[in-house]
Amino acid sequence: MQEWINAFGEEIRKRGIRPEEGLGTEIFQFISSLTPIVNVDLLLLNDCGEVLLSWRDDAYCGQGWHIPGGCVRLLETLDKRIHLTALNELGFDVDYDPAPILISEDIAGRRITEYPNMERAHFISLLFRCYAKDSGAPKNLDYLNAPSQWRWFREIPDSFLDVQSFYKSYLSEVLQKN
Repeated sequence: MQEWINAFGEEIRKRGIRPEEGLGTEIFQFISSLTPIVNVDLLLLNDCGEVLLSWRDDAYCGQGWHIPGGCVRLLETLDKRIHLTALNELGFDVDYDPAPILISEDIAGRRITEYPNMERAHFISLLFRCYAKDSGAPKNLDYLNAPSQWRWFREIPDSFLDVQSFYKSYLSEVLQKN
């Protein structure tokens, strides 16, 4: 077994893959079938008490609204992942409270039968309260239900992704307070 692991590591290096820059889809899927994945999720609320959700449509999570988030890469700080996630998914940078407001674990349940190789079956999610850094025009103003689009919500939409259902009670409470 050790010989195979060493050969795999050598092959990754030969191909110029640098884990701290990302693994590429195939290797990430393989790794995510062996170990939990740590990700950061960004909770943004506006002055009207609405929560910002982004649209997702992929084979692993399905189609619907979710709290924007991203997987932490090797040697990447949570700070860097939070900023990159905001820029990549929302088009603007954020400030954030330094400690996560919620830590959750999602183990796939029904998705295991859909993906028997167990890719993306176990996540540890750190939810951070975030604030838009600038008041510049965000990139997604057309409110389409399309990947990389986002929208403000006063309540959890019916099309909230099942993969983040562990956030529903917390979000409901937050939205009710605001």
